[in-house]
Amino acid sequence: MARNRFDVDETLETPFNIKHLLRAGVYIKRHKQKMILSLIFSAISAACALVGPKLIETALNVAVPNRDYKMLFILAGIMLLSILLSIFFSVKRSRYMTVVGQAIIYDIRKDLFEHLQRLSFQFYDDRPHGKIL
Repeated sequence: MARNRFDVDETLETPFNIKHLLRAGVYIKRHKQKMILSLIFSAISAACALVGPKLIETALNVAVPNRDYKMLFILAGIMLLSILLSIFFSVKRSRYMTVVGQAIIYDIRKDLFEHLQRLSFQFYDDRPHGKIL
């Protein structure tokens, strides 16, 4: 089969291969600290979000039956604080993951460009430009 034919296409659908995922791990390791920080932010955000139901339980079982308005306002303040902290850490996690994702894509593109620059002229002569793109 001739390689320089426009009507001959490569197989694009290949089954999942764990080796491909492990190769991507190299790019993730370069940004390990930011990934760990974003996971910590995610855990803090989730913990803050879980405080709300416990506060509501305390309010309904203790503050409301005893008509303790001071405790009810304190619980409401803590709930508001936990919601704000959850939002804050969730936004921080999103931003860190966006930065990490963009940096990983940049690294992959840079490595691919460097690889394409090292290929021989024969590689480019044997293939149509559309297949290389």
